[in-house]
Amino acid sequence: MNINDFPKRIFFSTEEVADFLQLNASNLRYWEKEFNLKIKRDSKNRRLYTRDDIDNLKKVNYLVNTRGLSIKAAILAYKNKKNEIEQKEKITEKLLSLDKNRLSRLSRRTSGKQLVHHPLCGKQYVVRQAV
Repeated sequence: MNINDFPKRIFFSTEEVADFLQLNASNLRYWEKEFNLKIKRDSKNRRLYTRDDIDNLKKVNYLVNTRGLSIKAAILAYKNKKNEIEQKEKITEKLLSLDKNRLSRLSRRTSGKQLVHHPLCGKQYVVRQAV
C-alpha cells in the first residue's frame, strides 16, 4: 500500500481512495468529519483527495485498524503524534513486506515438502512428503 503506486494525478475520487486503502467510502467520510480533515470539493460538491489527504487517511487507518484504537483515542494520538505515527506505519509496512518475501522464499525452498506446525511450541518444521 504505497502512495507511489497510485496514478500520477493531483486529485482522486472517493471510490479510488477507498479502493486503494481497502476501506468503505463511508469510513472515509466518517474519518473526515471526526478527524477534521479538510478535503477539497469540486463544483458538484464531490470530494477531491490529494496525496497529502491520502497520507493522512493512511495514518488514521493505521491507528484505528492496525493498532486497534478507539476513535477517541485515535483522534488524540493523531493530533499529538503525527510524525511518530508515520514512522511506525513505515516500520509496519516494511515488516509486512519482509514477511511476504520470507514466505515466498520459504515456499520455494519447501516445494515438494510440507510445513507442519508443532502443537506445543508453535514452530514450523519441514517434512518431506512420502513417496
